[in-house]
Amino acid sequence: MQQTLRRIAGVRTLHTVSGPFDLIAVVAAGSTAEIDNVLDHIGGIPGVERTMSSIVLTTKFDRCYPHSSTCDNASPKSVCDPFEWQRYLIDPL
Repeated sequence: MQQTLRRIAGVRTLHTVSGPFDLIAVVAAGSTAEIDNVLDHIGGIPGVERTMSSIVLTTKFDRCYPHSSTCDNASPKSVCDPFEWQRYLIDPL
């Protein structure tokens, strides 16, 4: 599953989590149509039982630091950019 999600260009980060879902994929895209395509792609991966998505509307604060391997504050559309993010909760079979 990890390697399949790594190959999807819109998936910026992937987290394992506890609770009713197994993974959270953070997705960034330039439009809602692109987000819809990524969601369709993720939902079509063999072993994905269901997804749930949320769009970040505002960020009250962000503890993302420039030295982090997953953060690039120098880029205006970086992993740290809260706009057009969508988080997908993924529940593999």
